[in-house]
Amino acid sequence: MICMLFSILIMSACQDSSSEAQTSSGIFKTISKVDFAKRMEEQPVHLLIDVRTPSEYARGTINTAKNVDWNSVNFEAEISKLDKSKPVFIFCQKGGRSGKALSKIKRLGFNEVYDLQGGYSGWEK
Repeated sequence: MICMLFSILIMSACQDSSSEAQTSSGIFKTISKVDFAKRMEEQPVHLLIDVRTPSEYARGTINTAKNVDWNSVNFEAEISKLDKSKPVFIFCQKGGRSGKALSKIKRLGFNEVYDLQGGYSGWEK
């Protein structure tokens, strides 16, 4: 019994601690700026969502991102209107709001969601 517990402990300690969560229901991952750009290029049909406020969005965004404000009371309703079969790329200013949005979007039944690590601030650097 102790050997089995020790083996489980060792195996769990050796697992990759990346922020990718691939489940039977899809892929949900926070990725670097380089991987974010690469995956968008590899998947030309995708949704790019800026979850910052409209005033933040007006100061600049990535490509032709659609603005769906995380702080809006309509966030869930607006996200729910989108095509759940397309990969979703999300970002905010630094990563906090988009991390929360990733969880919400996952619960709404999307299959593939990528969150930009470091947000728009990291993208600009």
